[in-house]
Amino acid sequence: MTDRDLSTMDDTREIVYARAGYRCEICGAPLTLVAHPQLAHRIPKNTRNLARYGKRVINHPMNLAATCSLKCNGKADIRNHPVLIAALVAQIRTALQEES
Repeated sequence: MTDRDLSTMDDTREIVYARAGYRCEICGAPLTLVAHPQLAHRIPKNTRNLARYGKRVINHPMNLAATCSLKCNGKADIRNHPVLIAALVAQIRTALQEES
């Protein structure tokens, strides 16, 4: 990973945590260093989804949730909900077009 990739990841992490009010988006627990906060991909980041939707969609802040643990990270996953995935992808693509 390059320094630029790390910087972008840190920026994205800060955006997602701030949007969530520094609380877990699943259970509401405060995000602290002790709790090992994480960024959960709502649409999982795997080879199939990267090929299907692209890196910009999968790593977009709208596809990420602030979570406090692996348990909550798993609950953020919407892989088995195609209607939710389609709606989220449409929202992200609209946001990407507006950013351009």
